Amino acid sequence: MTRIDRLPLMALALGTMLTAATVAWAESDSATETQTQTDMNTGTTLDTTTNVEADTLPLDAAMLKEIEDDSVMYDGLTVGEIEGTDVYVGEDDIGEIEQVLGDENGQVAAYILSVEDGVFGLDATKFVVPVEEFTFDAENGRFSTQLTQADIETYQTWQ
Repeated sequence: MTRIDRLPLMALALGTMLTAATVAWAESDSATETQTQTDMNTGTTLDTTTNVEADTLPLDAAMLKEIEDDSVMYDGLTVGEIEGTDVYVGEDDIGEIEQVLGDENGQVAAYILSVEDGVFGLDATKFVVPVEEFTFDAENGRFSTQLTQADIETYQTWQ
């Protein structure tokens, strides 16, 4: 067998090793997203699986509910203290936290960030933003974030 003849066997072996490694990694602490595509040349259906770390999955606003108990605490603050607090990027006031949302276990998971828009700020768009995106500045009594307007607009809206 010549070197050229062994090339398909080596590619097959490498593909098998990569597949086994991918399966082992996918079974770890990650979630998978599968997309189905059709090969335009052969018409065969291909499944493409992408691994996503579980803690980086986007929030599903439909699975969250408002925490109405003002005594629930997060990061040393009660829900009542969090709601209505201004949010800043640097020295710019970009909006306020309107509501606190919890997951299925009642744990604080996200804030509804109300961002003013329209003429004279009469309208506001409400975005569901994970709590990890905010830090509380106790000295100034406000939250801050590093998110840009474009970043904020990628989050789901809340009605």
